[in-house]
This record gives sequence, structure tokens and C-alpha cells, in this order.
Amino acid sequence: RVDQALQGRTTGVYILNTDGSPGGNTMIRIRGLNSINGGNEPLIVIDGLQGGNINSLNPNDIESMEILKDASATAIYGSRGANGVILITTKLGKKGKPVIDAGYNIGIQNLARKLPVMEAGDYARYINFRRSLDTGQGNIPVPIFTQAEIDFYDKNGGTDWQDVVYKTGILQNTNLAISGATDQLKYMVSGNYLDHEGILMNSKYSRISLRANLSADVTKWIDFGLNYSYTKETYESPSFRDEVGFVSQVVNNAPRWAPTEPVYDENGNYWKHRSGYGPSDTWNPLASAVEPIIDHPTYRNNANLFLNFKILKGLSFKIQ
Repeated sequence: RVDQALQGRTTGVYILNTDGSPGGNTMIRIRGLNSINGGNEPLIVIDGLQGGNINSLNPNDIESMEILKDASATAIYGSRGANGVILITTKLGKKGKPVIDAGYNIGIQNLARKLPVMEAGDYARYINFRRSLDTGQGNIPVPIFTQAEIDFYDKNGGTDWQDVVYKTGILQNTNLAISGATDQLKYMVSGNYLDHEGILMNSKYSRISLRANLSADVTKWIDFGLNYSYTKETYESPSFRDEVGFVSQVVNNAPRWAPTEPVYDENGNYWKHRSGYGPSDTWNPLASAVEPIIDHPTYRNNANLFLNFKILKGLSFKIQ
């Protein structure tokens, strides 16, 4: 994405991924925080259209990008440019024969490092040891795991819940564009499909984007232009943010669930954590990941039309 491509490339511009899921939100700050109660997002201007969405823009369509900071932004855009301005110009065809650009790339993602957790046998011994300390009020501590169970875990292992909920993520990107120009006409039409399956089960982001740019000389003193874009984004991800609580947080629960617990019971249903140890008040991590049906589609249609009248040499009047 465009915001990810900007990371670490421009001084005074701070970009942070606030959401680890595919297609997650990105925070952009130019020259730090300018407001306590108000917004701090910069103004995005795409082909003269203010308030564009940088996340849904196909990077292959960009001809140039400029970042305005400080007084240079407010001088042109007033208070809307107080947090900085990102100016983006998309491509138009160049004079000559029509040019067709096609591209496809694929990449994979994996979890860089798992959190270190106990093996099932060590975990069972630890739970029994903790249990042996519970002698208050005349209690006679009874081990939860038998020695036969511990020997079984030592020999066969248990459930690695991080392996259960994480997988190899695949990212595919397909791009097709045709462009060209004559003495009176410049054009560019493009299409892009991005499909990103995340490393967490049931996490996915896809984007379909279409763009048509046209610039024409109607007469010697009138120019006409049209920029149109359509985007459909579909965001899918299981709950793992703070607002859902610990009960259904997949990323939080996976390393906390006991390795002595299986994924399914004998009837093929999701296993419920036994009480007495571990986070028994939380949901099965795999169920938390794959069972919710989460589909957040977003549709965007942006059209920018202009007429430019060349009144005198050095003087023009533009209607946009």
C-alpha cells in the first residue's frame, strides 16, 4: 500500500501500523501531533480532489507524490492543511503507441517468532506443584494430572496453540494498465486486484480497484479532464483488539491456553478448557479465530472533472 511504501523514506513523516491484520489501519503524522482534541491526520489530495483515501489507492497508478509541511501546507489549503498535506498525482499516457503494462507478484508471510511456552509435560508438573502448595484451611492437595498422563505428554507432546491459530500467509497482487496519448488526448485505464491472506486463521484483506484518467484539448483555449476511480475493499479478521475483552482475543489466548488441552473433544466439538487451572474463562482460540463471520466491505467511487479556460497568455480559469 501507499502508506506502507512511505515508511522511513521522508524526514518528519511518522507512519505506524496500528493494526496487525491484513489491510489494517495506518497512522500518519507529519511533524508530530498538532492537536490534543482535534484530528492529526494529514490532508490527502489525489489529482486535486481533497479528502482522498490513501489506503485504497493502487501504488502502480501513482505518477508523483509530494508532502507539504508547516506553512507551505496551510498557505494553500488553510486550516485543513494544518496537519500537513500529501499531494498525489496519478498517471496519464505518454505520446506514442498505446502501452500495456501487466504484472503479477506473490509473496508469503510467516510468524517471525512464537512466544516461548512450556511443553505439555512440564506444564502438567508445574500445575501439580502449584496444586501441592494449596494447603490452606486444612485442604489436602490432590494433583490434577496423574503420572500416567504426564508420561503421555512427555512422550507424545501436547497442543501448540500458536501453531493451531497461525498459518502461512499468502499475498497476491495483479495489475493491468493501458495508456497512450495523441496530440489532443492523453489517457490511462488500469485495474488492480490485491488478495492478502494473513498469518492468523480467518484473516484476509482484498482490494479491487479501477481507474480511468483522461485529459483532452477541446480547442486551443479549452482543456478538459476526468479522473475516475472505483475501489472495493473487503476486510476480514477475527477479534483480537482490546475492545473485545480477553474472552475472544485469539492472539492473547493462544499462548495462554494449556498445552494439555486438545483442540476438539471426542464428538468433534471445540474443546472447553477444564476449570481449576489456566484461562478456563476464555474461548477456544481456534473457535475464536474461525467461527466468527466478519466481512467489512467498503465501496468508494471518486470522480474529478475539470474544465480549464486559457483566457490570456499566463492567465487561465479552471472549474473543478
